[in-house]
Amino acid sequence: MEIVVDPLGDHEELRAAVDHEPAGVDADADVLRAAAMIAEAFEVSPKFCQLDLNETPNWEEELSGSDIVVAMSLLEWLQDDRRLLNFLGCHREVIYEGHDSVEIELARVKSAGFTKREILTETERGRFLVYGRKN
Repeated sequence: MEIVVDPLGDHEELRAAVDHEPAGVDADADVLRAAAMIAEAFEVSPKFCQLDLNETPNWEEELSGSDIVVAMSLLEWLQDDRRLLNFLGCHREVIYEGHDSVEIELARVKSAGFTKREILTETERGRFLVYGRKN
């Protein structure tokens, strides 16, 4: 499978071959239904999985293996912050949205082992999207 992304919105496309299907995970079935409709509109077929990361004992094993992880507004809702950061740290790249100041969120991404960190944008809710990559 090949995917095409425009990560910075500058119309410079990046083509990447992936050896697995992208996955969307959320605890809320309505969120997953909405994501499936968006995927259908874009003519892509990711796998969707309803998981409550607070209640699923070994979710890391089930979700590992991706080249990049997108964690949007996730840490705020989890009981074990370190567990999520350890999971993110097992990957080469991350796009992370947090609820705290940009300094705190950059430090969190660094604490997960990402040596390159940059702010991608500020969301409509005043949250920062941080891109992290390991060298």
